[in-house]
Amino acid sequence: MKSGPNALYLGAFEYSTLVYRQNTEFLKIDNSQTPAISIIIPTYQAGETLENVLESITTQSSQDYEVLIMDGGSSDNTATIASRYCQRYPQIRFHSEPDQGVYHAMNKGIQIARGQWLLFLGSDDLLYRHDTLERVLPVLGDDDDVVYGNVYSTRFGGIYDGEFDNEKIINKNISHQSILFNRRTFATLGYYDPAYKVVADWEFNFRWFLSKQIRKRHIDETISNYADGGMSSRHDDLLFQQNRMLLYLRYGKEQLKLSTKNSILLSELKRALRTRNLRLLVGILRAVPRVYF
Repeated sequence: MKSGPNALYLGAFEYSTLVYRQNTEFLKIDNSQTPAISIIIPTYQAGETLENVLESITTQSSQDYEVLIMDGGSSDNTATIASRYCQRYPQIRFHSEPDQGVYHAMNKGIQIARGQWLLFLGSDDLLYRHDTLERVLPVLGDDDDVVYGNVYSTRFGGIYDGEFDNEKIINKNISHQSILFNRRTFATLGYYDPAYKVVADWEFNFRWFLSKQIRKRHIDETISNYADGGMSSRHDDLLFQQNRMLLYLRYGKEQLKLSTKNSILLSELKRALRTRNLRLLVGILRAVPRVYF
């Protein structure tokens, strides 16, 4: 699999298709013997915060879940804390090995998760209420592919951010801590693209939100307390920012008006010429036949 700078060379359209794919046979699970929700927590040097997020989960009024702690080979006390919780709670599993970043860890969690629904939390996040899972589980329908709610965060000054539409998602991301994915969504669309080191979740949100194949629904429920100071608040994802509008065009090509496509491509062309960005220009030229035909 090509990665890193190759994404720029190939252009946004080519690289965005090079995502992890999961064998659909692996996704056939027996709901009677599996938890309803798999909570996947990527960790690295998370000793200061891991216990808090695990407490917010293990004290839930509903115990119909499993927890997968996907660790990147921490050298602090992350493993010690995780092992203690694994001994107390058999539904918690801990996996530690070097990885290629948070989204690589999340992808590995998807592969071994047993639940029908997947929720991704950071090691410094918390479930919002003691009965969050109990409140959410009854509204997860068999016909739903993605159900998303809200998060609370001091970063956003409170509750973030209600229901999204095709325009809103261009400039605002849906926090992955507010999204519950039916596992078949990843069989349909692929995994997180780890070339986007900081906001691969935004790129994946483009994929499902703009897809006619995916049945999505917003619920007025706050899922988690999203911690400020995480990776996305401290770093920019320059690769995603360069490719963002072309990715939006690609995934939204069946829903966007012709005038919208024209406007975006013209704006991107002007940006490429103004900044003399040859790679962006190549990406635009390759995008044209795929957007219009």
